[in-house]
Amino acid sequence: MGKRHTLFHQQVGSEDVIELNETLQDDVTLAYPEWEMSSVCAQVKAAGMDVLVAETAYPEAVFMDIGAILFFLKVAPWQVLDFDCDRYRNRLRLLHQRILADGGFRVHTHRFFIIARKRRLR
Repeated sequence: MGKRHTLFHQQVGSEDVIELNETLQDDVTLAYPEWEMSSVCAQVKAAGMDVLVAETAYPEAVFMDIGAILFFLKVAPWQVLDFDCDRYRNRLRLLHQRILADGGFRVHTHRFFIIARKRRLR
């Protein structure tokens, strides 16, 4: 009997921190709009694996200051594709004021998790 290979796969989904995009952009542009659990499951199945578990989650996260948002946008340049501090200065100022008033900026991360196993050869 041969070995059975199992894949454990966790990814960031296309709607990650979408509230930030909605706050900064008039027309929300996602870098990878097709990157969803269903498309990854289809790829996994096409590779000869059976999907055993497929779950999506949107846990809440909170940015406590505008510096954290700027850092996030620096390390995740795909979040707001045309981000530039000067270009978004007015919206960043409004977001900063909102954070001060509300005690943080609440967003939702987008994650999905897949467990798949290689099909048995018959």
